Amino acid sequence: MPTKTLCYTAIMIALVFLLTFIPKIPIPFGYAHLGDSLIFALPFCFYSRSSAVAAGVGSALADLFGGFPIWIIPTIIIKVIMVYVIVYVVREQRYSLSILSWKVFFAILLSSIWMVIGYSVSGGLLYGVPAGIAMIPGLIGEGIVNLIIAYGIITAVRSLLASQRGTI
Repeated sequence: MPTKTLCYTAIMIALVFLLTFIPKIPIPFGYAHLGDSLIFALPFCFYSRSSAVAAGVGSALADLFGGFPIWIIPTIIIKVIMVYVIVYVVREQRYSLSILSWKVFFAILLSSIWMVIGYSVSGGLLYGVPAGIAMIPGLIGEGIVNLIIAYGIITAVRSLLASQRGTI
């Protein structure tokens, strides 16, 4: 892995951690946060592997330091798959697609739906089916807010990277 990519990946891990750890909004059996907005945006600006590592590790660290260690393994799995859902939907076009494209919206929406399903099923397995169901409204709200914020992040990061010659 080139040094530049390694540095960007470390920065992305730190940013995912911060956006997940700091603005915690309590929901049943966990918390909502803004970290998913960055997770939705990363695949449109950076390599898939770097984005997946940042999503999984940054979110897992937030669970560890936030007092939710039981969620570390489900979080890693859910967040990595969130990145690859986006990558699969938009494929090699992800760096050049307009953020107003229906494909961008659809990719982020599917990733958000996966997040809701993944966490509600995990919550059901960890705490019982009623708990998993109780998580759904908060997770849907989190997904909607993060989808909107992701659009701003994609625009800002693409502009920054364009001024620095390309993507990583």
